Amino acid sequence: MFNRTLMSLAVLLCVFSVSVDVYSAKEDGEVNGKAKEAAAEDNSGADKELAVLNGIKIMKSDIDARIIKDTPQLATAEESVKKQYMDRSRGQMLDRVITEMLIDDKIQAGKIKISEDDINEEIQNIADTQGMSMEELDARLKEVGRSMKELKDNIRRGLGFKALIEDFADEELVVSDEDVKNYYDENTQQFKQPEQVRASHILVKVEKDASEEDKAAAKEEIKAIKAKIDAGEDFAELAKSESDCPSGKNGGDLNFFSQGRMVKPFSDAAFAMEVGEISDVVETQFGYHIIKVTDKKEANTQTFDEVKANIKARLESEKRNKYVSSYIEKLKEEAELTYDEEYDPAKQQKPQQIQVQPQSAQ
Repeated sequence: MFNRTLMSLAVLLCVFSVSVDVYSAKEDGEVNGKAKEAAAEDNSGADKELAVLNGIKIMKSDIDARIIKDTPQLATAEESVKKQYMDRSRGQMLDRVITEMLIDDKIQAGKIKISEDDINEEIQNIADTQGMSMEELDARLKEVGRSMKELKDNIRRGLGFKALIEDFADEELVVSDEDVKNYYDENTQQFKQPEQVRASHILVKVEKDASEEDKAAAKEEIKAIKAKIDAGEDFAELAKSESDCPSGKNGGDLNFFSQGRMVKPFSDAAFAMEVGEISDVVETQFGYHIIKVTDKKEANTQTFDEVKANIKARLESEKRNKYVSSYIEKLKEEAELTYDEEYDPAKQQKPQQIQVQPQSAQ
């Protein structure tokens, strides 16, 4: 998960929403040695050209190596699941690699140079977003089979692509104040917010298979905590020391939630209380709770001024995505690109999602 999140962050920062990664086959003649060896074993000598882009052959073994590298779960997956996943993912990965090659060629033709300072700034942004030091980021990359060089190359391509299109895309990406207001007026339902309650709680957890004796002990424990609250002890401090919920470290605070977001007995109790009120013991499927309501928000519709910045950002993002997609398609049309008939996108159906799990988890 981190691997995909990390690379998605780089993409969001650098190339709007185009998925880009490192196509090392073009740069140094091979795609991750171990992954390629594994792909070759799976192919059992059945390697073939999947596409030819501007005279460069893209081989099945290269694409399979990328899939294996990007999906480490395949190492422990059932062979039948692995084969099915590879077969259904190959077309998507082929399109991804072709996109990367086209972008690289265009950046090189435009003689676009990205400074190390710019790349390092983006890497620092990623580390900050993940709440990591640079050393922790580097270690985490290695854990998921990546390297700092790959991340730098990914960001370099992203920044290069952004520089490539931003000079002549600006007019097409403009979102006017009128566009924003029209969206708000036509979608007011999106901006209606139900009544919300902010509450804190203390939980004494009861396991699903707990005995009657264990349940009784838990109930006595929550009653003892309630007695402390009634005697004047601080709710938040008791939550920190006594609650079995992770929210305990924040004094039991669950932030705002709407009706139905919590299990029914909890939600019903919280919405029936006034601000500052503390409940009696409430039983749910998780155990026994004491609830304190700390704030309330009435149902309302957000005003245009409250949401106009978010609407504008959303509309700009949609325009960018549409523009980038059409730009990539234009690059493909202008290129000398041929496909193996089996992998021609014009003849492909949208692949289904296949879950890949380690054998030990099945």
